Amino acid sequence: MDNPKSLTSQSNVAGNSTANGQAKDDDDSIETPAQGTYIAPGYSLQGGRSGYDPIAVNAEYGHVLGIYSQKLLTGQLRANKFVLVIMGLVGLILVASALAGAWLTLNGKLPILDAAQLLPFGLGGLFLIYNCAKNLKR
Repeated sequence: MDNPKSLTSQSNVAGNSTANGQAKDDDDSIETPAQGTYIAPGYSLQGGRSGYDPIAVNAEYGHVLGIYSQKLLTGQLRANKFVLVIMGLVGLILVASALAGAWLTLNGKLPILDAAQLLPFGLGGLFLIYNCAKNLKR
């Protein structure tokens, strides 16, 4: 009588087997990283998965957003000259909008709560200008 295991699984020369007896491709196998290896969030190395899953994609997005936010707030965001010009212009526009909101509030043409909503944009513009100036200084 045949062994029940031999009916469901057959081995090939390399030792890889599948349930229907066909040999698996060595290129399709997923290797797990060595202990202590840094893997960015969203990089799928779990067995049986290919590509990104929704949780991993959101984790990757949060990871990248956190890195860029940290570098922006600490003045370590590096960029080439074209991006620096764009960064400086966007920063100036954001600061100008906050200053215009403050000026309109002082003249009584804009309620104070509406002008207060422009302050975070002005602060973000200041951080962009700071990074631009720090990169141009180098």
